[in-house]
Amino acid sequence: MKRTFVILLLITFINSFASAIYPKALRVLTKNSELITYGKVLKIYTTSIKNDFNFNEIAEVETIEILKGKSQSKIIKILYKSGVGCPPSPKFTLNTNVLAFLFYKNGNYISVGFSSGVKTLKQNEFEAFKSRIIEINEINNINDEKEQNLKVKDWAFVCLSDSITKSDGVWELKREEIINILTVENKEIIKQLLFSNHEFDYSCDFVFADIIKTENQNEVDKLLLKNLLLVESKDIIYVFEDYFMRLEHLGNKELNTKLKEQFEKYMDYGEENENKMMSTNKEFIKNITN
Repeated sequence: MKRTFVILLLITFINSFASAIYPKALRVLTKNSELITYGKVLKIYTTSIKNDFNFNEIAEVETIEILKGKSQSKIIKILYKSGVGCPPSPKFTLNTNVLAFLFYKNGNYISVGFSSGVKTLKQNEFEAFKSRIIEINEINNINDEKEQNLKVKDWAFVCLSDSITKSDGVWELKREEIINILTVENKEIIKQLLFSNHEFDYSCDFVFADIIKTENQNEVDKLLLKNLLLVESKDIIYVFEDYFMRLEHLGNKELNTKLKEQFEKYMDYGEENENKMMSTNKEFIKNITN
């Protein structure tokens, strides 16, 4: 089955390359990096150098600014794997600027977080990340866990205030340690962010909905349903389960369970069953709105 194969491939890949973990959170990327550098991509070329990861390309990056660590050379050589992979490899384009989160192993710099550890950024985008990285690097050094979590929470809301770093703030709001210390004022800010969006933001708004749903269940249900009705058939495979888990408490629960099972049968061959999945989604919508 296609979906099962992808999951097994991901588990195998991660187990095989355990030393090169795949974090996405800016906090974790910063913590696990030996070197954080912003620079211009000068060269990209294949290499036959032996390494623990079977990576086969090198990107040479000329340092513009270093935010963490030190490098003895202005030119940083980053080893990575070309082509499609799971997790995805970093992408480099000549004459673009990248923010790279790196660790050093056997003479090579390697991305801490695969693709998430190398970000192609314009200068204004880098400046936004620069401020947040400097802040979170200091917070990561706080030994008291309670104090650190409070600082991370406040830092996350600063991230939310900027569209460039918004998703990095949301990533922290997924953590139970942070959710548990949110204040009424914090939740009110999240509510305003959720309901002020002109278009549903899948990278953020499901998290926002989960945080405020207890106190605002009806409003959240209506918002999710409104946006579920707008989902196109080509996208339903990616978002149905996210909507389902948040709306399954509505309508006939036994029927919802059957529709979920039906949808999952179609998922294994998504493109071939796109219309069937959309039809199942429509049945789900009908059930939860009756």
